Amino acid sequence: MKKPKGTSIVFLVIIVYFLSSFILIHTNPIRVAKKYNFYHGYFKYHLKEAPQLEYTSDDKRNVRVHLLYNDNSASGMGVYKTKLGLWFIIPNSVYDF
Repeated sequence: MKKPKGTSIVFLVIIVYFLSSFILIHTNPIRVAKKYNFYHGYFKYHLKEAPQLEYTSDDKRNVRVHLLYNDNSASGMGVYKTKLGLWFIIPNSVYDF
């Protein structure tokens, strides 16, 4: 049975949208940290000051991101840059207080 063309086009548009938004988020370590915190409960708080980056390696591929929110809670995590240029969270490096 042949699929309708409209379904295929909509499916292609959805895939392109999700892939492009994934790449856009993962090209900056601050975006990765903000998106992670948004999905884990900080969506109702605004940042008190600009995020702080602390490079932990000489080649600037490992970074600690520190975020301070209006309710004086802090969050941070370590992120690393892959060879493709995308940033990902280092497992077990996330902290909140």
